[in-house]
Amino acid sequence: MKKIFGCFALTALMFGTVGCEKDKELETTDVGPVMTVVSRSEQAIMGDSIRFEVTLQDPIALSTLRAELYFDEEKVAETQIRTKENGTYRGAIEVPYYKDISDGAATLRLMGQNVQFGLTTQEYDVEVSRPNPESLTFVTEDQEYTAARTEDYTYALTADLPQAISGYFRAPALESGVELTFGWDATNKTLAVGSTEPIPYTYLNAGEWTIKVNIKTFATEPFLVPVKLGDQYMETVAEGYALTLDLEKGATLALSGLENVGEYTADVDYFELTDGTLKVLAPSGNYRAVVDTQHKYITAEVYKDGAPASLQADGTGALWIIGEKVGKPNLDNEVGWSTERALSMVPVEPGKFRITLVGGTSVGTTSINFKFYGEAKGWGNEFKHDRLTSASDLVGVGTGEVDESGEKHDDGNLYLKSGMTLEEGVAYWFTVDMTAGQDNAVLTVEKAGEETEEDPYLVEVEQIDENTLAAMLQLTKGKKIGLSGFDLTGWWVDDNYLQPAADGTFTVKVVDGKYRITAYKNTKQIRVQRVNMDGSDVELQSDGTGGIWMMAWGLGVPSQDAQFGFTEGKAYCMAEVEPAIYRLTGKAGPEKGSAAGDYFRYDYVSFKYFHQNGWGGEMTNPTLAEGTEKLLKLSGTNLELADGATLEQGATYQLTIDLTAGKDKPVISLVKL
Repeated sequence: MKKIFGCFALTALMFGTVGCEKDKELETTDVGPVMTVVSRSEQAIMGDSIRFEVTLQDPIALSTLRAELYFDEEKVAETQIRTKENGTYRGAIEVPYYKDISDGAATLRLMGQNVQFGLTTQEYDVEVSRPNPESLTFVTEDQEYTAARTEDYTYALTADLPQAISGYFRAPALESGVELTFGWDATNKTLAVGSTEPIPYTYLNAGEWTIKVNIKTFATEPFLVPVKLGDQYMETVAEGYALTLDLEKGATLALSGLENVGEYTADVDYFELTDGTLKVLAPSGNYRAVVDTQHKYITAEVYKDGAPASLQADGTGALWIIGEKVGKPNLDNEVGWSTERALSMVPVEPGKFRITLVGGTSVGTTSINFKFYGEAKGWGNEFKHDRLTSASDLVGVGTGEVDESGEKHDDGNLYLKSGMTLEEGVAYWFTVDMTAGQDNAVLTVEKAGEETEEDPYLVEVEQIDENTLAAMLQLTKGKKIGLSGFDLTGWWVDDNYLQPAADGTFTVKVVDGKYRITAYKNTKQIRVQRVNMDGSDVELQSDGTGGIWMMAWGLGVPSQDAQFGFTEGKAYCMAEVEPAIYRLTGKAGPEKGSAAGDYFRYDYVSFKYFHQNGWGGEMTNPTLAEGTEKLLKLSGTNLELADGATLEQGATYQLTIDLTAGKDKPVISLVKL
């Protein structure tokens, strides 16, 4: 900084002169007050103030005492004191705290003025320096930490910290009592003097790490972007990163913060990776997602209650592989006989587990030697030949005895049958089916995508009582199913879930998941409902997936003669046609005497959805999609037909509830198709 004279006095005199020319009665003078500077600060600290004491004497009435501060040629601060009479005046002018500016001389300009624009100016150099305390205090919501000075203006805090921590820095009080703080400017993403807004530091993982800050350059760190899956941070583990979470089949999760994500591949049993986004291919459930940074591979393991899952008596849980000539993503990562490295098979459905292995890449082509265990990453619940048989022409199950080919294979260990090999580069499905009981498990090995199921496959329906038949099954969107055992002529099937075809089959319209299909012979109706793996009613999840339950007057299936109503436990489970998107499509009809397919009453509707099949969480603050306000309005907590609106009888309408922004941010549309 260097001393530079300003032009304020000249400007003021010119203003006075012009005033005289316009108004001849206005008296002006070129003589300012007698100004004596009694005292003033010769040194100052940035962020503090310069104090001064000035005596003004003038036969003409006084007007003001002004103080201005200049860094080089730039005015950086000013203050003004009203001076009604002769005497001594005290004041202070703040010294701004700017980044990067070095210590040096600033210019303090003091100006006394009377009512006739007479002005007296005096200038002084003031040595301004940046504070450089021994330490700063880092203040969080719960705790305070000490950041020690490592070099001029630079401070470091090393401690056992969480992965993400927010706080601001407080400097020791200056001699004047002023306490400087350094917080966060969220708009400009930089340090801000005088702020106590928390600075959002992040690191790769919890533990001992260091926060650094420079109160001259305003540089501060770390703001490492930890790897996030969806909206959750992943934990740093030996493999790279991991996160235990519930996954919904068909859901998509952004993978952010991972360098060179384009170089990664994903385990096809669990995920599909596209441009940094993972689509869940595995059935809905609890998993540990793993980003293997060494092998640039993304996979998962079946978990339960925060730990690796074991095989359960009902066929749920996990089945594990331990052994040789198998490893993912390739044989360089062979499992071997290490329980910690066991591979988790995908639970295709209760009692049925699968793993996809590629010949020559993740499984040997000329020899294999691995086996299955039901204990999570352990030797327990071993599948030997007395519990597991092979239906494969390629792969056998060892008995511990010499087989028909004259070879001996350990009991339960898989081997390639005599003369058989796996094709190089071809993907195979190794499937263990124990739906007939865990002591009657069957191994199949087939090329991926070449299942022997019929298309459409048939669903055997269980007789519940004289008039009711039911089945729970895994449905896959876009796949066809057939219902065997009775003639469906004249039956109503909920076409929001299943689209009928001319050949008597049905195409699945809803997201992949487990469903209950119930047939009522006395009314000739087939209803479909989403269920959990254990057959219980689904509930809405925080991300908007799962299930919503409609209660309403003026909505009903199979017609208006069966409106949903508002009876707890009797709500209608809406069809989830895409993850977090629910839909009801049907015609508008009269309240009485309506036909099958008349799902909307043409002259009155009043509805809301709930997060479960009963009271509790419910629709809140719905947003109406553009154009829907012509048909619907919010009345209390229900949606009803807009004032003066009716639906056209016989026309088809589509009600869509979009929860992709989260369960509490519904966007609702009603359109005529």
